[in-house]
Amino acid sequence: MKVDFKQFEGTLPYAAQLYGVYQPLLGWKSKRLQRRFEPALSSVGEGALVQTAIGIVPVITQEPPPHLTAQGGPVDLLANPPKVSLGTAAPATAANAPDSLDSVFASLMRDKLKPFKRGDVAQWRPLFAAEQLQKVLDEATTKVTTAHLTAVRALDRVAPADAESDNALLLNKLSRESVVAGSVHALNQTDQVKALGQLFFADPDQTVAAKDVSGLFDPLQTLDPTNGGISRVSLSPIGIVHLFRQYFFEFASFLGTPVQHVWLSPGGTVELVEVATRKTTVEKFTETALEQIQKTDTSTTTQDELSDAVREENQQNTKLGVGVTASASGGVGAVFTAQGSTSLNFELDTSLKQAKEQTHKQTRQQTQATSSQIKSSFKSTLRVVTENTDTSSKRYVLQNTTNKLVNYELRRKMRQVGVQLQDLGTQLCWQTYVDDPGAELGIAKLVHIAEPPDLSRVQAPQLIPAPQPEVLGTPVSLNVEWFFEDRKYGFVGIGGTLQLVPPQTGYILDRAEVVVTSGEHWAWGYKNRDVQQIDDGAGGKEASVTSIDVGVTTAPGGLETDDHPKFTLQVTPIWRPSKKLVLDVTAKNNAKLAEVDAEKTRLAQEAYITAAQDRVKAASNITPRAYTDLREEERIVVFRNLIRQLTKEVGLDAEQPQVRHVVAELIQAMFDTDSMLYFVAPEWWIPRARQLKIFNWTISEKSPQDVGLGTAFPDFDKKQTVSWGGANANRPDNYYITGDSTPARLGSSLGWVLQLDGDNSRNAFLNAPWVKAVVPVRPGRELDAVNWLQRNAVEGTDGLDDLYQAGTPAAAQLVLNALKEYPWPAGSPQRQRYDRITAAELTIRDAISYLAIKINAKYQLSLQKVRDQEDPTVSYLPTDKVYETGFDHLQGGFEASGSKPFAVFDQWIEVMPTEQIVAVEVKYDPKTGQQLPPDPFPVA
Repeated sequence: MKVDFKQFEGTLPYAAQLYGVYQPLLGWKSKRLQRRFEPALSSVGEGALVQTAIGIVPVITQEPPPHLTAQGGPVDLLANPPKVSLGTAAPATAANAPDSLDSVFASLMRDKLKPFKRGDVAQWRPLFAAEQLQKVLDEATTKVTTAHLTAVRALDRVAPADAESDNALLLNKLSRESVVAGSVHALNQTDQVKALGQLFFADPDQTVAAKDVSGLFDPLQTLDPTNGGISRVSLSPIGIVHLFRQYFFEFASFLGTPVQHVWLSPGGTVELVEVATRKTTVEKFTETALEQIQKTDTSTTTQDELSDAVREENQQNTKLGVGVTASASGGVGAVFTAQGSTSLNFELDTSLKQAKEQTHKQTRQQTQATSSQIKSSFKSTLRVVTENTDTSSKRYVLQNTTNKLVNYELRRKMRQVGVQLQDLGTQLCWQTYVDDPGAELGIAKLVHIAEPPDLSRVQAPQLIPAPQPEVLGTPVSLNVEWFFEDRKYGFVGIGGTLQLVPPQTGYILDRAEVVVTSGEHWAWGYKNRDVQQIDDGAGGKEASVTSIDVGVTTAPGGLETDDHPKFTLQVTPIWRPSKKLVLDVTAKNNAKLAEVDAEKTRLAQEAYITAAQDRVKAASNITPRAYTDLREEERIVVFRNLIRQLTKEVGLDAEQPQVRHVVAELIQAMFDTDSMLYFVAPEWWIPRARQLKIFNWTISEKSPQDVGLGTAFPDFDKKQTVSWGGANANRPDNYYITGDSTPARLGSSLGWVLQLDGDNSRNAFLNAPWVKAVVPVRPGRELDAVNWLQRNAVEGTDGLDDLYQAGTPAAAQLVLNALKEYPWPAGSPQRQRYDRITAAELTIRDAISYLAIKINAKYQLSLQKVRDQEDPTVSYLPTDKVYETGFDHLQGGFEASGSKPFAVFDQWIEVMPTEQIVAVEVKYDPKTGQQLPPDPFPVA
């Protein structure tokens, strides 16, 4: 649809959004960056030594071996020391790798290499010949042996066992020296000069890392190495940020495609209820659904605005934290800043052109993506209802008062929104790095008290009473008479046999009591007669007496009497439960108790599962904290580390508040710390849950999701979780969800440390291996900041004296002319230098000075008021022109190479849907079914 932009001339923007592109520079070799990588590069060199030493075995010969005499006087080991030679190739099974490069041999080699530099390979390489290494090893052997002998004498070790252990210790030390020396010899034989230089030179002046990290210091080492110092460029500690402002203009509205069709019969009435549900992100939609509230008056307005949608898109892009202040004088402020490609060109116009192109591409993609997302997120439902509608819904009542059938199309109202981008200026920035930034941030702990299981529903078991240990049987009376004529010995049964019947099943005879109720009290008793072997319940047998014989036991001399005395006896059997009965009762009671315990366990596990579900749901439904608060905390952590790094570099005590105060004031005088930006490195550079220690950075161990069950439910994962396959495999990063929990946060499947009340950007910050902090230089203090950064304790001056490689000779001459025209103090080194050098002699230092001068000049221009051409009484800052003059059509829609500062350089139109529905009457041809053209408007 062709748009007549003239009718919108002068329209003021209804919203604006700051935007920016950050571009790092190359050429200045930061000492802080080099020191940051030194531990990593050193570990790579020692790794080469360790890998080589695995294939080396020590070579030690001794005749006789060192020992201590029994008389207590140690043999003079210096007079007959063991011969230690360079280690040789080891068998495949040998494992002699030293823990580190900690040996006397290595220390002596470093001392001999001190006069040389890393690049003097031809001078120090001969020191690694086999005969030279053997001389150093002999000296190291003497030192080790002497030190060992001194220690032995100091301890006065004389016992043979002590001598044996001392000798073993000495041989171990000498073996280590042999292995290290042999490893160095092997590196030299295989021409691994870089590894040797890295092992023995602590402060390299060029990269010598292994091939896996060969580009850390020289990312452009593939360029022409003969072209000045270009082969030694590295990432600079400074960069530039190009600032832009995005304006949004309300142009026109029109009716879009039909969303629904309604027909009304003559005299009919239709009530339409429109329920609109829109979402910009899944989180917002879910939150609304959970609250079950429709805030039409507020949410609709916010979601319709393209500017707010773009602002939200900007905030979520690139995991960026920003400051919160802004000014019309060109400060960074609350600006979304995209990170641009690294540049070696210090020409401001070329850099600005690249930034405009990148901004044009990215902002169009963002606004178009946001607009498409809003368009596709509409859902309108129109239905005839016969019930009360919610007060937040919209009702439309259509009534046909004619005698004809009437058709209506419901069409959505659309908006035309104009978007323009304006150049706001450029700022010089200082960039630094903070490793493991999330280590200093605390994360939330959800307080959730689980309901204890309700055990009141469990009834106590009806246990079987334990068998009585003794049961008295029914007494039996016996009348007996002694009728024997001869003498009897031992037990004499005269009472007959008594059959026994247990009072209860499972009882057996324990004993019987025989009491004389009349007659003389002889030694009456009983003797078992019939005995059965019954099952004892444990796989064995138990004796059960079924009958006894009652009688009297005589004295040793026997019993004989001519009388026939008579007696009355009372026999009482006493019963006890059999072993099987006791076991059966115990087993049945245990079974009933087990049932109760199982029910209690089931209720406890049910309570645990409910608690786990509640915790997962509660954790997932926690609302993230305010976006600005989270970013401010992260900014504070970054600034903490920055101050700590600086105070450490200059050798000051960072914990003293006075020192921190001075450093903070010094930094704030030159840098706008309130507008500090930071770019979060993606977690996949160093996966947090997979690494323990990289570049000497301690990575926190993985913290898997825990629902607080402990050991109460060890089979929770197997019995109470469901997946569509794969969850039971070895996947340490699995996590829990429930049927009513919200979708898991970003990083849940990656084993990230997650903050319950954090957003995706906070979680990315917590798991990031490092962040890049970008601190804008205060306008007007560019040269002061550059001079301060050149201090050896800050960034140093490495690379600044390399020749500047301009794009063309004319560009180099332009740089030199600007440096000559700048009002340097008379007699200053800068004035003297630029008056005598040529463009071909410009260095990186000169190019940075030129860049600072140009940025400052543009800033000064932004402070000069401009008078309106149509109304001379009105004046404004050039950065506020759009606010004063309104929309001004940009011919061509995009202009990247425009030289006019603070001009609008990009423009396009977005079409946005609204929630307004318009009923339009339409007519159809009853024969063809085609829609008829609308009736012409009546002429007055």
